[in-house]
Amino acid sequence: MPSKSVTVIASVGQGVDAMGPPIDGFDGTCYGPAGWQACFASPPSGSITFGGTLNTDTSGSCLGTRPMGWSVPQPDACFIVRDTITVPSGGTIVNGAKPLVLIAKSLITVAGVLDVASHLGDPGTTPSECQPFSQTPNTPGAGVGGGGGAGGSFRTKAGNGGNGDNATQNGQASPADTVAPNYLRGGCPGQTGGAVAAGDAGKVGFGGGSVYLLSGGEIILQKSINASGAGGGGGIKNFAGASGGGSGGMIVLYAATITVTVPPLPAPPPVLMANGGGGGGGALQSTRGGDGLDPSLTSPLLPASGGGPNGGNGYSVMNPTKVDGASGSAGTGGGGGGGGGGGGGGAGGAGYIRSNKPLTGATVSPTVDVVP
Repeated sequence: MPSKSVTVIASVGQGVDAMGPPIDGFDGTCYGPAGWQACFASPPSGSITFGGTLNTDTSGSCLGTRPMGWSVPQPDACFIVRDTITVPSGGTIVNGAKPLVLIAKSLITVAGVLDVASHLGDPGTTPSECQPFSQTPNTPGAGVGGGGGAGGSFRTKAGNGGNGDNATQNGQASPADTVAPNYLRGGCPGQTGGAVAAGDAGKVGFGGGSVYLLSGGEIILQKSINASGAGGGGGIKNFAGASGGGSGGMIVLYAATITVTVPPLPAPPPVLMANGGGGGGGALQSTRGGDGLDPSLTSPLLPASGGGPNGGNGYSVMNPTKVDGASGSAGTGGGGGGGGGGGGGGAGGAGYIRSNKPLTGATVSPTVDVVP
């Protein structure tokens, strides 16, 4: 017999919406909890269905100013405010440096993948909250592989880079954040691998972006939200160390009711993912190392693989410790033979997912932090 769709609802109770506490002297409507609040003189109206892409820096759908109640330390963001908001079935890819904040009076529907992730080779930014790396990799000497770059840390410490052949100094990750974030922010990038010339090192994997879905009524999750970090690039040549993968970013949900629609088998359930990217593989003299992979929505609980064969594997629920980049050696810098290999790049750490309701029925990595 064919499977049937299953709808799983997490609600705060009949007749209760997600309106926040009022601001003294303000005669309007507020949505969201203290510290994550947006207030308006009149309730949001109208509807919007996104296209295939959305740029948070340039989109005309973003408000010109932040709403009342959205106060420091919350950052400037692209605020899209309507009665109903829809991510179309074809999905929406989000780019731009600003976080995305979706605020609906009644309903937010995620009918297609909402992608705020970083991807291999994409340009990106470094959030000011990212801590300095604990050690910088050495460049290679004659016949000695360069050290691999560390991954980006956020809610978990990233993997360290590997030593190049003959124990060249590796890159080492920064510490993980010790407390959960109390404002919206993106993930941290990996570190550049050791290379004599800048063009010999692979591109770093940047951290995942950030998105906040806030509804006074309901959020319906029919498809996935991806805020993962990118894989780190493999070393290009001249025994360069590989670069590290980026950490996951941030997903926050708040609504009176959150509905997860589980499709018939064998289709997968909706996924919320903020995993770290895999580290790249180090180079040989003229052989490029493999790139680390981006996390995959089709296998969200598995780590993103490091670049072959010596990059580190990224964060996932099934691999919470990540993997350091391996030491380079002859034949391991990228699958070639002869010479001293560069060190592998370290894996990216976990991002952060927060919701005011349990996300029963969805696949979530890292584990959701439920804050009523």
